[in-house]
Amino acid sequence: MAAALLYLCNRLFFLPGTTGAVHLFFAWYFSDLLAGALIPAIAGLLLILARLPPLTRPLSVTGFALLCGLFWELVMPLYKPGAVCDPLDLPAYLAGAWIYLGLVRAAARPGSRAGGMPRSSGSPR
Repeated sequence: MAAALLYLCNRLFFLPGTTGAVHLFFAWYFSDLLAGALIPAIAGLLLILARLPPLTRPLSVTGFALLCGLFWELVMPLYKPGAVCDPLDLPAYLAGAWIYLGLVRAAARPGSRAGGMPRSSGSPR
C-alpha cells in the first residue's frame, strides 16, 4: 500500500515539482527503488502463505534483488519493445531491497509497533 502511495505521489507531485538532478532521480530511478523494495515484500508474503520462511537475510534479499534486476535489465529488453538496459537501475533495485530489509528488521525488533512484544522491566508474575 505504501509503495502504491509513493508511486502515486511520484507521478502527481515529485515529478512535476522538481527540476535538475532531483527530477532525473524521480523520473528514472525512484520507481526502480520502489520495485526493489516491493518485489522481496511480495515474494516474502507468498513464501509465508506457502508456509516457508520469508526473505530476511541480507544475502538472500540481495541475491534475489540482483537476479530480478538482471532479468529486468538484460532479458526484458529482448521481449518488450522500447525497453532499454540501464545498468544504473541495478543499484536502485538493490537500494530498494536493502530498504525493505531495514524495514523488516525494524519491525521485528522487540518493542516496535509492528514487531515483537515490549520487554517487561519487572520480574515475571
